[in-house]
Amino acid sequence: MHRQDVLRNFRFKVEIDGILQAGFSEVSIGEHALDAAAYRDGEPDGEIHKISGINKSTDVILKRGVAHAPALASWLASFGQSSQSRLRNRVRIHLSDESGRHVASFEVIRPLPVKVVAPDLNGKGTDVAIELLELANEGVRRVRC
Repeated sequence: MHRQDVLRNFRFKVEIDGILQAGFSEVSIGEHALDAAAYRDGEPDGEIHKISGINKSTDVILKRGVAHAPALASWLASFGQSSQSRLRNRVRIHLSDESGRHVASFEVIRPLPVKVVAPDLNGKGTDVAIELLELANEGVRRVRC
């Protein structure tokens, strides 16, 4: 019988518009929730029912070491200057097994860069320069098992 191990949270890659992007050290996919709305029917006993309400998704947070990545740099350069439709590139996060094969992927639905934080720099430091990218979205779905 083939054993199915759980995936490790440090084996991941980020893909933007079909190009794997290097250097991401942390990804927070966040959560997706559906609000339930309560309503009372018109019957005399006033029974309460619940229906699905608004879908809510938290922003996806990507942190990476500053590196030479022309495609990502081009996308971020247009941040705040382009129409929303041109900024909504395809973003996927791939989880890999022990052999490095992608076995699970999450697609960020209609991602929109809403925040870019440049790294803190220190002439006395030895840390990696980390930048942050925050993506508003319309949900995250698992697209591959």
